[in-house]
Amino acid sequence: MSDILDSLGSCADVKTVIQRAEREQADLALWQRIAVWCYENSRPSWFLEILDYLISFKIKEKRFEDESHNTAKIKIINSLSAYYLKLAALECDHHRREEHFDKMKTFVNLSDKISIGESLTFSLKGFLFFYQGEFKKA
Repeated sequence: MSDILDSLGSCADVKTVIQRAEREQADLALWQRIAVWCYENSRPSWFLEILDYLISFKIKEKRFEDESHNTAKIKIINSLSAYYLKLAALECDHHRREEHFDKMKTFVNLSDKISIGESLTFSLKGFLFFYQGEFKKA
């Protein structure tokens, strides 16, 4: 399965990446590594599309229902939370900044539904409060 990661640079579009990972029946951890590779290699639209696909379809699959997959699910969701937190922190327009914070909150809440008290989710909440100026909550 690591050959998926090795061949990402030669993929023409994100649909090809998704199809390859589907064919290989990639587990959630590999899916998340693929998404992070896209982000680290300046393909943020691929990163977003893969994570959206995972959250919309993959993490709901029967084979990923049991608790042993919770950490991978939370990592996927928190990747999106962190992405929107970064966008919000860099945004100058107040309205767009709040939109990014709202998206981040949606994903943090989704993570909490899987497992309350996950350390990364807890940290992301602290950063959210900090960037929103709610220092007592942070």
